[in-house]
Amino acid sequence: MTTTRARKYPRVRFLLAFLLGQTLLDFALLCARFHDTLVLPSSLPAPVAHGVSVTIAWLVGLSGWLRSADSFSGPGLGAKLPLFSDSLVALPIAFCFFFLLLLARRRARTPAAWARTTAFGAAIVHLAVLATVLEVGGSADSAALGMAWQSSGPILRETALALGVSIVAIAAASAWTTTVLRMALVGTAILAGLAVVVPTSERDPMPTKASPPPRATAGTEPDRPPNIVLISIDSLRADRLGCYGNARPVSPTIDRLAATGLRFTDAVATSPWTLPSHMSMLTGLDALEHGVQTELDRLPQGVATVAEVLREHGYQTAGIVSETLVGRTFGFARGFDTFDDTTAVAAMSALDEETAPVVTDLALRQLDGFAAAPFFLFLHYWDVHYDYLAPEPYRTMFDTEYAGTVDARDFIHNESINAHMPARDVEHLLALYDGEIRWVDDHLAQVVARLESSAQTDETVLIITSDHGDEFFEHGGKGHGITLYREVMQVPLIISGAGVANDTVAAPVSLVDIAATIYDLAGVDPSAKPRSSRSLLRWRDLPAGEAVFAARCLSYSPSCRFLRHNDAGSLLLSLWPFESRYFAATDREQRFNLAAAPGPAVQDAFAELVAGLNRQWQTHESLRRERQATTAAMRERLRTLGYDRTD
Repeated sequence: MTTTRARKYPRVRFLLAFLLGQTLLDFALLCARFHDTLVLPSSLPAPVAHGVSVTIAWLVGLSGWLRSADSFSGPGLGAKLPLFSDSLVALPIAFCFFFLLLLARRRARTPAAWARTTAFGAAIVHLAVLATVLEVGGSADSAALGMAWQSSGPILRETALALGVSIVAIAAASAWTTTVLRMALVGTAILAGLAVVVPTSERDPMPTKASPPPRATAGTEPDRPPNIVLISIDSLRADRLGCYGNARPVSPTIDRLAATGLRFTDAVATSPWTLPSHMSMLTGLDALEHGVQTELDRLPQGVATVAEVLREHGYQTAGIVSETLVGRTFGFARGFDTFDDTTAVAAMSALDEETAPVVTDLALRQLDGFAAAPFFLFLHYWDVHYDYLAPEPYRTMFDTEYAGTVDARDFIHNESINAHMPARDVEHLLALYDGEIRWVDDHLAQVVARLESSAQTDETVLIITSDHGDEFFEHGGKGHGITLYREVMQVPLIISGAGVANDTVAAPVSLVDIAATIYDLAGVDPSAKPRSSRSLLRWRDLPAGEAVFAARCLSYSPSCRFLRHNDAGSLLLSLWPFESRYFAATDREQRFNLAAAPGPAVQDAFAELVAGLNRQWQTHESLRRERQATTAAMRERLRTLGYDRTD
């Protein structure tokens, strides 16, 4: 009779088993979360209280083991479902799973058969979550899982957990009886494998807008903090400046500032393209943390910008930008009393607009308009960005003898500009690029001269940097936005002015460190700085071997690419197709990939990249990500810039 019922109602009993298993796990989770404050009624008999305490302790231990075993991206399938739901292959996997259940319904005649089939399907889904996130664009967890294949990490624990639970479930099903208790064992085992529990991993708090310090009373007013001018020269790779080794006189103004200030020889951008890299510069967050990775993203309201923090501390703030990707659309205007992006809008339809004169003129007017209080001025110069069509005499300044026909017009889409072109033509392209640098440097000289003539240099600190560089076929590509090689990611970083020491710093630093440096200059409470941002005024305290990170994830591509770099070397990872490269620091041209035969340094780099990206993803998850619709004009701008390329 019992066997007949079991065969007649296998699915009903199995559903009951799942419900009971879910209840047990939920109770275990509840105990784990509140066991420290749980107080048993004093009226309970001692044996009962002891039994309840032992049971709770066992459940706490069980749930703790589950959380420690299922640690990736926070414990539980719930923490992974957003990745799974965003996956391009989630639908086919879900279809396959339900197809399995359909087959089981037609062929299974016993609860044991149902249990085996469902346990197998549960394991597939559990592992599918791990597999699918490998190709989910825009998530740090994708990178962590991809790298864990090569560094024994979370994926090994996850795989062992899923397979182990499946074995337990199938073994229990083989000894099946018709009792609901035995069915609960199988259901609980499968649920444990899926770890359907509420994620409880702690999140690092987001940096919030700092409160202004108490106003000083008469007679105790501290020294006024300096004026701060942050200048970003778009697409400027470090090695084309004179102070970084270029023998041509391309950057006399920048070189002079570097000679009297701090020059960082190993500064790394957080992204190979304009939007996310500038957002890191102005928030102190890595590209994965602030979440502004594509044209569909906007800076979340919970993230404080440098301009917002400085304004709350008494600074006048002004921003002048020359590209829409650094415009108000994405949240860059927040915190600025004055924000001018009219130059960017006017130049949106072309790449041959020279905007440096307009930016410089606006900057000079703004400097004259600041009141006595300290000010923060952000200037963004676009013209070094391709196409390299500086006006004469700059266009021919560094290659007067060229007799060829190649110019940089339509640089990114021009198929005649390719990796197979003659070396002489590539040299000419670099000369055109250098001409653009000199063109911008001469305009920067006007800003510096105005500060000097108004006696503001003794009260002002200048920070000069870039969002990324450009490649000229060193590794087969051109421009930027795709790869994470040195020629794209290494940028200049110079701090010069009032009270700044004169030194050269070789330690790896990142664009995220600019925010903490500015806060340090302004006397902002250190608690306001983001976790990953370090003050570069304290360069002697930078820990040896500490790594910096970069990421590239795009809305139209399933691939993410990541960089982990320290003074030992650089690890580059691509998720789609999966590929890793490791270059020792001594390999300046990044020619010898050591990841093919990984040693301890490579393994350590993988492990550190896993940990670093998970930390960034935790910060990202604590945000309310803001999405926005893109316009036809913005899509065309991205196409013109070549940001619609996937390789």
